[in-house]
Amino acid sequence: MEPRFISYNIETRDGRSLSGIINAETATTLTLVQPGGIQETILRSDATEIRATGLSLMPEGLEQSMNVQDLADLIAHLKASPAPFGSANADMAAKARAKFFADGPDDVAKMLSYSEQISYASWLGNLTLDHCRQTDGQSKVVWQSTPLPADLKPDGTRRFRIAAAMGLFSQPAGKFTLTVNGKPAVDFDVSLNDKSWQSADGRVTVNYTVMENNTEDSDGVLIIEVANLLLEAGKPVTFSVTGSAADSRRWFGVYLAGLQR
Repeated sequence: MEPRFISYNIETRDGRSLSGIINAETATTLTLVQPGGIQETILRSDATEIRATGLSLMPEGLEQSMNVQDLADLIAHLKASPAPFGSANADMAAKARAKFFADGPDDVAKMLSYSEQISYASWLGNLTLDHCRQTDGQSKVVWQSTPLPADLKPDGTRRFRIAAAMGLFSQPAGKFTLTVNGKPAVDFDVSLNDKSWQSADGRVTVNYTVMENNTEDSDGVLIIEVANLLLEAGKPVTFSVTGSAADSRRWFGVYLAGLQR
């Protein structure tokens, strides 16, 4: 079993027993995804015991309720995702692009600034990648969405979907900081597998679904969900990601998928 799928049991100081998969962690917190998709961030200081079960969250005997084709489809899906980084040929990339845009728009309407720009491989084919690094705390990439609806409801949330990549996992770890309209929201770092991060107040969530990876880099779909309270109706949203001063070559980039259609 891959380590990212192992279930953990966590006992807390207030007497709770929690089970789930740890999909994000910092020096002081753990984010646990429990059965049913419930996500909770727990302070390490509040945990009295953290124990790996050696099992996944898949229920015992699940395969007994599946027919042969269902099980074959499940195995094929698990083997196919994610693919090796940069392995998409022209036909695969064309099909991936069609699916990507069929699922919704690319929410990069305009690139405002970047630290580096290259043509780089992705599951969508070779695309321009604007990126930043964890070097001196000044390296950043900034982009803007299309204008929001004028009737934005204050009690709702808005999802923004982009094609992204990150890499050089072997380099020293630092962090990237995502800001929304100039306000710091979420800190994250390079991940080679699916991952979620959330702001301390829960108003901004970042979900990364990996489509390709290797031992250093990954690419995939990045969805940023923002509470409407942080947005302005009728105006575009400005996002930026800035690398910390970690003297590291770790990088984060945004593919110009929609701008190169």
